[in-house]
Amino acid sequence: MLSSRLVVAFAIAIAANSGTSAEQKESTTAISTLCDEIVYNQNLAAYFGSQLTEARGRLSELNEDLIMLTAAYTRNLGSPKAGGYGLLAAITADASSKQREQLTTKTAHLEHAVNLLRERAAQLRALKETRVKALNIGAAAFSGAPQGHKISAAADKTCTVTLNPTTDADDKCEQTATTNDKLSKAGAEIGQLSKLKTTAAAAFKPVDIAIPVYAAGTIGTLDGSVRKGGACMHSAGGLGSALHGIGIPVAPTIQPITTQTETAITQDDQVNGKCVEKTAGSHLIITPEDLGHAVCQARKARLTQERRPTQLSTEELINDDTAQTYAQLIIQLGVKAGVDENSRKAEVRTLIGKEGTNIQTALIQPLSQINLKYEMSGAKKELTVASLCTAADVGEGLAITFEQQIDKQKSTKIQTGAKNNDEKQCVKMEKNDCDSVKCELKSDKCVEKEGLKAENDEKPQTPQEEIHL
Repeated sequence: MLSSRLVVAFAIAIAANSGTSAEQKESTTAISTLCDEIVYNQNLAAYFGSQLTEARGRLSELNEDLIMLTAAYTRNLGSPKAGGYGLLAAITADASSKQREQLTTKTAHLEHAVNLLRERAAQLRALKETRVKALNIGAAAFSGAPQGHKISAAADKTCTVTLNPTTDADDKCEQTATTNDKLSKAGAEIGQLSKLKTTAAAAFKPVDIAIPVYAAGTIGTLDGSVRKGGACMHSAGGLGSALHGIGIPVAPTIQPITTQTETAITQDDQVNGKCVEKTAGSHLIITPEDLGHAVCQARKARLTQERRPTQLSTEELINDDTAQTYAQLIIQLGVKAGVDENSRKAEVRTLIGKEGTNIQTALIQPLSQINLKYEMSGAKKELTVASLCTAADVGEGLAITFEQQIDKQKSTKIQTGAKNNDEKQCVKMEKNDCDSVKCELKSDKCVEKEGLKAENDEKPQTPQEEIHL
């Protein structure tokens, strides 16, 4: 004799038999849609994960390239071309630093996206399991015998679901009403899932991330050839190689000075007094104080002695190979193969001269209108940079400012041989850098440690080699 629960279940099955198949089909479609979305989210997470790995690799290489570029900038400051090379190298390093910041931000966003997608996939998987369980119970309640139902033939294998209804009649009938109510909402859920999938596809549309990376070394070109010493650019596909050069024509943004400012060139309004301090840690003259400092140093140096050779003139800078290389890096963010000489010269002119958002229009021209206060022969004066400075003032001021920067840094050299620190090298070190394996501070001077000095006196020294751009 059939139990009362089975009788009730049989009656419900007869009464609702025509609508049951449709409801089961809707629920099956809902699960299939869930499967598709799980696969979609998993694939999306895998894509972002690969992008994240690539971005981390590029970021690591960019950090190394910035160190090399800074070393190149440091070495160039000691040359007669400091006013040209030093400025260009500093700006190149500044552009690379901005790209590193952008890449760091993108890396963080990728990590966040991967985590969100993985969480979403896990939630969808749990929801799918709930739907499958409900459909199992519903199918058992409305069928005379256990039947297998393949949910989605087109879905990924990991999301293919086969229903195996339980044979326990009591369990089937106890949850019939509740399950049937849930299954009737499948149509609305399918619509919501479709909207969610469309929104997700728009929000996470796969986009290649192109991040240029520079290195001071051999110039890499698009055709795989190698030009003479200068700067090279790597793609992510050739990390550490100079034979995969790429160029992305996106110029760095230079923030213009828009407000009029006045500043003094000295701390006591005397031209021969102590010069106003420049921006701490800055390699560029980008603030009124920086310019006041440079002009002050230039006028003091011009009145006392000529301390260093004159920097490159504008025409010499335009025709200089290294200046052209820097201009390509700054404007094109890459060194391209087959660029003719006139085009390279034009890029230098764009950088230092006339059109567009460049150094001249964004920084130099606004700075030339800043008021400078000074006192000469007892008379206080207030003039603009344009009226106070001559070409010699500006050029010499730049060179002296860069010279002060080099005094605060150690020059970076590649040493050959095991014995690469002699007494002279220790003497050249700054006091703050003297505390090392082979050098020590004595009587306020940096000297080689006694034991090492005696040992080195008995052995020949290996010559050293310095690499320039």
